[in-house]
Amino acid sequence: MQDFEVEAGFATKQMDSQGLLARLAFKFEKLCINAFDRASSSSPEMCRKLATKGREPDTIYEFRNWSDIENIYPLENSSYRTEWGIKTQHVALYSGSIAQKQGIDMLIDVAKSLSARKDITFIICGNGPNRAMLEQAAIGTDNLLFRELQPKERLNELLNLATIHLLPQKADAADLLLPSKLTNMLASGRPVVAGTASHTGLAREMKNCGIAVEPENPKAMAHAIEVLMDDANLWKACAKAARARALEIGSRTTIMDKLEHEFHQFAGSQSPISER
Repeated sequence: MQDFEVEAGFATKQMDSQGLLARLAFKFEKLCINAFDRASSSSPEMCRKLATKGREPDTIYEFRNWSDIENIYPLENSSYRTEWGIKTQHVALYSGSIAQKQGIDMLIDVAKSLSARKDITFIICGNGPNRAMLEQAAIGTDNLLFRELQPKERLNELLNLATIHLLPQKADAADLLLPSKLTNMLASGRPVVAGTASHTGLAREMKNCGIAVEPENPKAMAHAIEVLMDDANLWKACAKAARARALEIGSRTTIMDKLEHEFHQFAGSQSPISER
């Protein structure tokens, strides 16, 4: 389970939580979750959520999202700064899907609240069903740019354009999903400002790597951005911790080795396939 989409749909008001359709959606979700010998999700909190949906704890496996730590790494400069004509010292970047469950609309208010500062450019990079609405709402917000989703091979350049990565989230969607984009944000060695309560899995994942603020609170996010941008020592400490965290938890090899071990344990194998 990458996301608990049914509950996320209700939490973000994309689906009505009452009535026949809701009951059918929950029934289908439960059927899927319990139809297999093992079920997995990407964080401890989401694994506990699986248990509340009927899975026995010993049949749940934590299968983490990895980061591309070999190809995503800190750079001094990004070619996008010249290509997009970025003149400000700082860039606050959101890159990813532009949909309801992310709560990205609050970033417009964040940008507007910091419009007096001439050293910050906000960039929303990506596509999705809510983009046209956001662009309309952002008319006149001179410190905010929209850009298209960039090619995968240029992801490292894009992530390194950021001084700070922005990760808004709907309050009611906490622990129903763990944004997979977080791991590459951390790998780029840039601090993250996330809209998430302190008790959530997202806050735990990014501890010491940035600042977690009250979700859907533009003033709180704007303040956190200023704190990081105006305190060079704090920024450096968070940036260093972000890269270290990605190396600790985000290695594809380590995650897949653990998964292979789980397969062998389940199958009762005593030796890896490569040794047979």
